[in-house]
Amino acid sequence: MVSAMRTADNPEKPRRVGILVVSDTLADAAKRGIDADVSGKMIERELNKIGYETVRIVVPNDPRIIRRKLLGLLNDNQTVCVFTVGGTGISRKDVTVETVERMFSKRISGIGEELRRTGFRRIGFPALLSRTSAGLVKGRPVFCLPGAPSAVRVALRLILPNLSTIVQEAGK
Repeated sequence: MVSAMRTADNPEKPRRVGILVVSDTLADAAKRGIDADVSGKMIERELNKIGYETVRIVVPNDPRIIRRKLLGLLNDNQTVCVFTVGGTGISRKDVTVETVERMFSKRISGIGEELRRTGFRRIGFPALLSRTSAGLVKGRPVFCLPGAPSAVRVALRLILPNLSTIVQEAGK
C-alpha cells in the first residue's frame, strides 16, 4: 500500500517512509484481502499529513520475512526511515525486536527509554514489558513500535516532531 505526497521544500522528490506491520492475524487477513491494520494506517496518515510518502507492508511474525521486507524497504534510496509495528512484547511469537536489533549498526536507546517511561506514567507496569527500540540500519533510522494504537499514538507524539532531525543526524 503506497500513498504519495510531495514535500513543500522539494515538490519533485517525495520523502518515503516504510511501515512494516508485523502480525500473524493481520497478515492472514491481508491474504484474504482484508486490511484490518489500525496502527500502521495511523502512522501512514500522520506521516502523510507532514509531507511524507509511505509504503505500508503487513507481514507475519517470521524473522526471515521481517528481515527481507525491512531490507527491501531500505534498499529503496528514497526511504529515509522505517517504522515497524508489532512484535515488541515478550511472548514467544514476538520476534520483531531481536530480528531488527541484530541489524542495527547503532542504537538510539533514548527513544525506547522515553516511550517506556511515558507508558509507565499512563498505564503502569505493562508498559515496562514493551521492548520498543530504535537504531540505524543501513544508516537510516528504524523504529520498532508496539502494535497497540494507544502506544503508537504516544510514539508518534515523540518521534514525528523530531523526525527530520533524526533523519538528518543519521545521514551525517
